Amino acid sequence: MRKQQIKTRPGYALLISLILLTLSAGVVVFEFRYQKQQSMVNHELMLKFQSQIRQNLDKLNDNSREKVPNLEGESGKKPLNN
Repeated sequence: MRKQQIKTRPGYALLISLILLTLSAGVVVFEFRYQKQQSMVNHELMLKFQSQIRQNLDKLNDNSREKVPNLEGESGKKPLNN
């Protein structure tokens, strides 16, 4: 009876190690997919932020153009500074 227990223990150890290997491989695959998805989400957010920044800069540029007085005369020539 003792010999039978010794023979089955390596089988259980092998089975347990295979189960753990399968679980760890599943975790690695899940983590890879999760990181890939997060990378895509981060990329989309970055593009949205870039677009918003461009819009804000364009608005700022338009507003600053409106606020800066036209230094050129009506003839299109710059006034002379004496």
